[in-house]
Amino acid sequence: MKDKWKAQGELGTEIHSILEMLFRTTKAGLLITQSDKAIKSYINLQYKDKKLKQDTINSIIKYGKKLHEDLINTYGQNLTFFPEFKVVTKLGYEIEGKGDTILGKIDLLVVDGDGYAHVIDYKTSPKDSFDSAKQRAFWYQMGLYHRMIENAGIRVNSPSPKVIVAPIKMHNFRKEGDTW
Repeated sequence: MKDKWKAQGELGTEIHSILEMLFRTTKAGLLITQSDKAIKSYINLQYKDKKLKQDTINSIIKYGKKLHEDLINTYGQNLTFFPEFKVVTKLGYEIEGKGDTILGKIDLLVVDGDGYAHVIDYKTSPKDSFDSAKQRAFWYQMGLYHRMIENAGIRVNSPSPKVIVAPIKMHNFRKEGDTW
């Protein structure tokens, strides 16, 4: 089980890496808005580790395009994307041996046309859903991110801020030989 979780975490990291590239701005503009051929060419040039098979990369591209479309439908056309957005905040007290600062990395921070920020966090799993304990942990993390960006002076959409867990189902996640 430990090996499976480790492999799932490593593949999840690779999936995050591809999604980060998709929402990155290149010389031609936002990558996700380019042609499929241009996207695949860019990713194949940038993605060096090659832990993911091409059909998996293609599925991630399809997922990213759908997410992009959903975000536009939800927040409007004029969006700015900040993949892997780093945030930091002071706690106001010190944790013994740990300091008084919290660091975080938001998978995708989206700023809408009105200047409000929305937090998107990717969660990978071979399962169809997350149990209630995991859901509570996700919402705690998302609430913390929300407070951190608010503390940094970034506008959030109050009184109903949008923090979205974007679930990524790892289809056919199984062991083949000695690897997952």
